[in-house]
Amino acid sequence: MGKNRAATIGFASLLLAAGALTATGGSAAGQPAAPEPRNSCDDEGFDWGSDKLYPGEEKYNPEVVDSKLQMWQWHYMREDTYGVLTAGGPHVRFYIEDKKSGQKCWGKKESEEWGEEIETGVLDNRNTSIRGCIVDPDERKCGAWLREDAGGHRQNGTGRGKIDNYPDLHLKAKANYDDHEYPGAGPDVPGTTVKVGNHTKAVMRIRMDEGEAIKTFGFVRTSRKDTEIALVSDKYGFADWMKVDALADGGYAARTGILYNKHDQLMVCVRRISNPSPTHCGNWNRA
Repeated sequence: MGKNRAATIGFASLLLAAGALTATGGSAAGQPAAPEPRNSCDDEGFDWGSDKLYPGEEKYNPEVVDSKLQMWQWHYMREDTYGVLTAGGPHVRFYIEDKKSGQKCWGKKESEEWGEEIETGVLDNRNTSIRGCIVDPDERKCGAWLREDAGGHRQNGTGRGKIDNYPDLHLKAKANYDDHEYPGAGPDVPGTTVKVGNHTKAVMRIRMDEGEAIKTFGFVRTSRKDTEIALVSDKYGFADWMKVDALADGGYAARTGILYNKHDQLMVCVRRISNPSPTHCGNWNRA
């Protein structure tokens, strides 16, 4: 099984480059275009310490007759995604597919017998969508596309993000705050402050841990108890709105969860629950 393999990979192959974006997500004049995505189906990897990718969710883990494809990931400084097939019989093939590069990373062999386990190589699942597909002699079936951000964290929703080379940003796309990270404290990001009258001030703040993507969150302080705050990504759309909580001094405050903007831009937004339009937002910030 791939989760027990060990090999050496150069550190340079762990990094994804990103093209320059303007505050609206387009290419800035005089700046280089985004490079082609890393197009590599790696046969080797570190000792995985892998986790099943959303076990039990059939939309990501397709089944054809008795053949089952389980997606796996290895989490550390990059998101290596691979698939393991439990074959339902002979002559079953399968692959994982990168939507950004169009590359298919096939299983190491065609199945020969029932119950045989075969795996693919790995694809980097940051800033792109990946899915797994089973090619049975009688049927082909693919799982749902899985989108992840620059930090390798899952993105939900039916909208289309620019990571998949779509020209438009559909704000029905859904960014997920990382439930495993607490925002904590961090410095304000200059130029991102939002002020609404004399009652509400929201800022974007960052945490930077060595060797990791930049962790960004929003913070708001207000005298209005019906205030909400959220971060929005130029690639993924709005994350969940967070309602303020009462403070001991009589005011109200809230933090958002963590989003990652190593390869995209974020801005902080506030609104009132009783009157959500207009939504007041700060400037885009590219970390």
